Amino acid sequence: MRQRRPLPHVDRRRAPLSLRLRGRQRQAAHVEAVERRVGYRPLEARGPPVHLQQEVDRQRAAAVHVRRLAARLCPKPRILFVGINPSLTSARVGHHFAGPGNPFYRLLHAAGFVPEPITFIDDVRLPAFRLALTNIAERATREAAELTADDYARGRKRLARTIALIQPTVVAFVGGTAYRQFFGPSATPGPGPKPERIGDAAVFVVPNPSGRNAAYPGFADKLTWYRRLKRWADRVCKAAGRPARARAMPDRG
Repeated sequence: MRQRRPLPHVDRRRAPLSLRLRGRQRQAAHVEAVERRVGYRPLEARGPPVHLQQEVDRQRAAAVHVRRLAARLCPKPRILFVGINPSLTSARVGHHFAGPGNPFYRLLHAAGFVPEPITFIDDVRLPAFRLALTNIAERATREAAELTADDYARGRKRLARTIALIQPTVVAFVGGTAYRQFFGPSATPGPGPKPERIGDAAVFVVPNPSGRNAAYPGFADKLTWYRRLKRWADRVCKAAGRPARARAMPDRG
């Protein structure tokens, strides 16, 4: 039987890296080399993965949930605007429709509901114009899709109590989602006046002012319906014997 010649001794301190490393060390070195070639970045440089970001959003929402956004109410308003629920931004700053670029207050002014331009910090002054503002769901979320059936069930009961208490002339749902969640299967599609009534209050739906509203993407598209609400609400208020016009803008305290 032919005998193998003994391998020459190798001084690993002077040998190439591939010979100095053994087993798992060599495998790890190979992985690192590949990562450098493909431009791989470690986890801490890439930010949290999706499931961790979702957990961050959940905890952030839970943190602002304890500071519920108060409704802006007054007795017998001419219009009660009803949104879906507060955004995380609104809950954090304590004002309704406070998201970046949300045109809700611009729409109110352009449609003639208020006599001068206002912003979200003026929502506390809406009752001075006999306008009220609330949401069907209290819980702040990143998106309305995160709301649960329980959120809406509690919201329907609370909204019904609010309407019975303050007795608005018109309930204007800001977006079809809030309207459908309140009335359920009987809800009719699209914006405009609706056949339902809530107590003595007439019902109208205006487009959601969010920039994500693909059906009414532009400011002018939304403004058309806010102006229609203004004219329609004026007629309803007149028929009900309630003042339809806004008073002068009160000074900031």
